[in-house]
Amino acid sequence: MLTVRHLNGNIGSRDHDTQPLVSALNLVLQTHAARTGVRVGKNRYFFSSQDSRPFELAPGVEAWKGFFMSARPVYKELMVNVGVCMTAFYKPGNLADAIIEFNRNSNGAMLQRFAQKLKVTTSHLGYKQKKPIKKIMSTTARQTTFYCEEYGGQISVEEYFKRSSFP
Repeated sequence: MLTVRHLNGNIGSRDHDTQPLVSALNLVLQTHAARTGVRVGKNRYFFSSQDSRPFELAPGVEAWKGFFMSARPVYKELMVNVGVCMTAFYKPGNLADAIIEFNRNSNGAMLQRFAQKLKVTTSHLGYKQKKPIKKIMSTTARQTTFYCEEYGGQISVEEYFKRSSFP
């Protein structure tokens, strides 16, 4: 079993793996932040509160303040590294409204860049799923088709969701 005494700088302790201890300490340190904030990446947490309001970067995009935190082994001890950071978030809401606002206010910027790495939450058949947007199409759900083995051939997106709504 690894304990903090293995970090004492003793040459006999050099083969001990400190990673389980560091991982456990990171879990303890980040518990509150993980419950109350939004985690981005490995150790960065962001919070939406009355005290720290986000500010608008572009149409549909805002910046949030947060912090990063991690435990690290250093010579003869453990160190907790804490720092402030910011990141951009899309404003929550209807995606179609966000796209219309982006097109209206972006002076010709590329819509695909707006949606790059964007994830949306869907609720179909009572299940919530978070999915990344792959591409924004210029066609409607009625005009866009794909092959679906379950329904025996090409089917429109609109028809697929209509059929899937009624078991």
